Amino acid sequence: MKVAQLARLLDGLLDGLDGILAAAPTKDVKTFRDAMRPFAEQNVGDFVAFVGKCEEYQRTGVVSGKKAPAPKKTANPEQVANAVVLVKAVLDDINRGMVDSQRIEHTLTQFKDLSKPQLDQLLVELNIAGKAKSKPAAVDKLRQVLKSQAEMYVKTHAGQ
Repeated sequence: MKVAQLARLLDGLLDGLDGILAAAPTKDVKTFRDAMRPFAEQNVGDFVAFVGKCEEYQRTGVVSGKKAPAPKKTANPEQVANAVVLVKAVLDDINRGMVDSQRIEHTLTQFKDLSKPQLDQLLVELNIAGKAKSKPAAVDKLRQVLKSQAEMYVKTHAGQ
């Protein structure tokens, strides 16, 4: 049986009960019939299954048979915080003349496990302007800052 046929059955039932029922129940049945119109071509069994899923969703917030979306991976704030501490330590060592390009590269290899959002957060927390388009670009931005700092140290302390 189709939902449209069930709606016609309700119409016939309402006609047969006309004058017997109070106006409120009659109005409720008509409202229900009108709400079923978009489902007119569905089988009643399919419609009942649909209503069951609606009830389940209302009760649990989940529809069975549908895979729940995977939770978004979030940046581990501890990893970013550790990376900030590491970079700041390297910057301090640069200002003491204790860093060469090999140490910079070694430091950068420690960020290979950071995600792109984590690298973006690292750049923000280090006040490095501009968002990188990729992980390698973010690491290159950091490399550029560290090398520039090291070069400035060498220039300012040359001849001393």
